[in-house]
Amino acid sequence: MELAKKFIKDWGVTLFDSVPSDTKNLVRSCQKVYHIAIKVLNSNRQTEGADHKFRTPLPLCATLLWKCHETHEIQQWYAEAEATFDLPDGSVSIDLVRQCCNYSLIVYDIWPELNQSFPQPLQRIRQVYGCPHTDVLAHGFFHRQPGEVVEEPVDLNLPKFTLTVDHVLKKFVFCIRGTFSIEDAVTDMLCDEDPFCSGVAHSGIIAAVHSMEKNFKHAFLEALEKYPAEEYGILLTGHSLGGGTAVLLALNFFLDPMWKDFLKGRDIKCVAFAPPPVYCSKEALPAELFENIRIFINNGDLVTRASMATLAQFVLDLKTLDEYILMPIDVIGILRRNDLKEVEKFHKLLKNKVQTNFSYLQHPGSCYRISVTDTTELSVQRIESEAVHKRLLMFKSLIADHSILKYSHILKHPPYQGASSSHSHQTTNASEPATTSTSSSSTSTTTTTE
Repeated sequence: MELAKKFIKDWGVTLFDSVPSDTKNLVRSCQKVYHIAIKVLNSNRQTEGADHKFRTPLPLCATLLWKCHETHEIQQWYAEAEATFDLPDGSVSIDLVRQCCNYSLIVYDIWPELNQSFPQPLQRIRQVYGCPHTDVLAHGFFHRQPGEVVEEPVDLNLPKFTLTVDHVLKKFVFCIRGTFSIEDAVTDMLCDEDPFCSGVAHSGIIAAVHSMEKNFKHAFLEALEKYPAEEYGILLTGHSLGGGTAVLLALNFFLDPMWKDFLKGRDIKCVAFAPPPVYCSKEALPAELFENIRIFINNGDLVTRASMATLAQFVLDLKTLDEYILMPIDVIGILRRNDLKEVEKFHKLLKNKVQTNFSYLQHPGSCYRISVTDTTELSVQRIESEAVHKRLLMFKSLIADHSILKYSHILKHPPYQGASSSHSHQTTNASEPATTSTSSSSTSTTTTTE
């Protein structure tokens, strides 16, 4: 019996080594996501599958789950893709979206904590944005020299952000930076929900919003008196968790009575790239949120689908497959034969297993999937939040699609001009430049892919 188990295990390893490198990398990425999820879900004893002991090697279960997704949900995602341009010019133009993407990209260059040769944060922000001292109203960057003793406690909930006055756009610009590591992003997203604006929201991002408000409130209110409402609006933007924070802060500006009074008459826009689902409300959201909060999603981006609910469902899916796999050799046979009938049986099992321990957070605004057509034009297609926030899908590009460089590269293409019936295609890594040059309204900087 032990010899048989060893034979099957060795065969499974051999199979995994023989699969294409992109599939292998995908499975390894999903294993990382699984182990990160387990660390958090184990603290919640009601989470089904968190303490499951796998009989089948996890790489085989993950490969089978990918096959189920590829032949159903992912295939449907691409089948529903259209070459179109659903972004209206009036409310949020493509030029404004590109400017926001530029802000969300260059804010990653403000990182004095990692480079002691950088000047103090305020000077570094001026360098990156090319703006005068007086136009930087507030920020969340703090620089501690080696051996320096800081008397005031550091607010660990305060995200890295800038609040500046952009006189070209005629807007107060809130730009919130995301995390550098996708593993850190997934870890930070695994939080419970707390009450927020007549609904529930990601508790960690709620804490970030409240910390930001304490930081910028005094300077922001003073500046509001200086710049009239009919001339200067408000723009919020960010990437990844920074995008999620921008969305929740925008919700607060629209729904909180205090901010509604302070910001009365001002144009408020939020443009977020790759944010996680952050909010859920049982009541219908005001139409102005869909008009003024725009969320952009690049195909299989992991973060745009990741919440406690979808991670719990991901763990449950792997557990379900393991329970119904009689022998690992069965999975090996299905994958080698590409037996779609057997894959269909496993897919039906997964559809009947739904986690119920966590609320499914949503994207509170208008969602758009972006891609490049086969005519190298930019396609911007309006989609419903439900198409994204319900399940974590194993796209082969789920990690690469999250890069802000990828978003910037796609958005630089000219808008689609043809008929809306042809299909669009995702940009490939080969078409992404190693170096992306960007410029804000008053500066130019170059960011190199890590």
